[in-house]
Amino acid sequence: MLAALFLLAAVFTASGASGLLFETLFFRQAGLAFGQSVWATSLVLSSFMAGLALGNGLTARFGTRIQRPVRLFAIAETAVALSGVALVYLLPDLSKPLASLLGPIREEAWLLNPVRLALAFILLLLPATAMGITLPVLVAALHRKGSGFGLSIGWLYGWNTLGAVLGALLGEMFFIGLLGVRGTSWVAAALDLSAAGAAFAFERWITPVTAGVPTAPPARGRSPSTAGYCLLGASFGAGWILLALEVVWFRFLHLFVHPGPATFSAMLAVVLFGIAAGGLLAGAWQRRNPAAYRSASVIALAAGMTVVVTYAFFDRAIEAFGLEFFERPLEIALLSVPLVLPTALLSGLLFTFTATALNERMEVDIQAAGLATLANTIGAGLGPLAAGFFLLPWLGMERSFLLLSALYGGVGALLLPARSSTKVRPFALLAAAAALGVLLLC
Repeated sequence: MLAALFLLAAVFTASGASGLLFETLFFRQAGLAFGQSVWATSLVLSSFMAGLALGNGLTARFGTRIQRPVRLFAIAETAVALSGVALVYLLPDLSKPLASLLGPIREEAWLLNPVRLALAFILLLLPATAMGITLPVLVAALHRKGSGFGLSIGWLYGWNTLGAVLGALLGEMFFIGLLGVRGTSWVAAALDLSAAGAAFAFERWITPVTAGVPTAPPARGRSPSTAGYCLLGASFGAGWILLALEVVWFRFLHLFVHPGPATFSAMLAVVLFGIAAGGLLAGAWQRRNPAAYRSASVIALAAGMTVVVTYAFFDRAIEAFGLEFFERPLEIALLSVPLVLPTALLSGLLFTFTATALNERMEVDIQAAGLATLANTIGAGLGPLAAGFFLLPWLGMERSFLLLSALYGGVGALLLPARSSTKVRPFALLAAAAALGVLLLC
């Protein structure tokens, strides 16, 4: 079991690094095809997240039919490698055809942006959907090997996110400058193909062909109950809040650093590191105490408190840095730590605990992992749009922090069913409805 844990950790770390490299390259190349405006960037991000969500949804819908999850992971990684490189090469050549196609509606924003969204979604469909398949199928493989669900999802989620940290740092700071965009795409493809090759080589050892094969209709799993939908709502809300916070944090850090790609990459690396640490901590915690996921509502409330506390005391935390602006990525990353790391770490715990609580109710590992990831991904895709185009323009920075902190209270209310294996209690729904009412009044 221990060998399987470390092998899949290495495989999924390479997958995470490749995924972040490809995401960075897609944004660079998509800018040449769709333009460099904020709207174009947001639409490309939403399209990418929609593709990930589709992959999550497919595994949730058809996951019980998958007899060889490790083999499916290897196929998905191969698809990411081949389609990712092809897309990096293709996107710049689409600028002229797209300009001709979109020219007649360029002044009609109400029509132009939906058309851009549809085109970006189609282009990113294959690599993003394949990426969305990978986490649920590996969680199922490790769980069927005998590992607890909480340990499986926390371990894999954490190592995959650590790989993403490496991809974010090495891509911007090393590979793109040394090899260029197209050369870096081959590095990302090599990581994917290495992960696929290792998965193919060790497939039968990690997951025997007969392990977890559904043989009867009940193996289709349960549809989410009322409590299950509360948990899915919490997963959606947690993803929405964290990605909205990234936008607000980025805007806040502009007061102290020169804005630019290095600032966002450094802050993103700190956020991803915190999420990874939270996932690994949640996995280790649940290995020692399988009922640890019942603390999810407390974790959500703690995350809301850290948003306010880290913002309120940030000026004291950075006194050692002085008052000058910062440009070097390492300095920017260190400056980001006291602001973003505590909440990011709690978010990693929160996702893992929420997914485990959902699995306790649905009793089908791949379906629970797929649905929890689907809800979280959809929320993550909508969060930046809400923060950039609604929260900051309407509420400003400080009120945005306060509102997002309060929203974690709503997530905590939705997670109250995780504290009990019984049916959702009426007071939990009442608390969730009250939190929603307060937010609407805001």
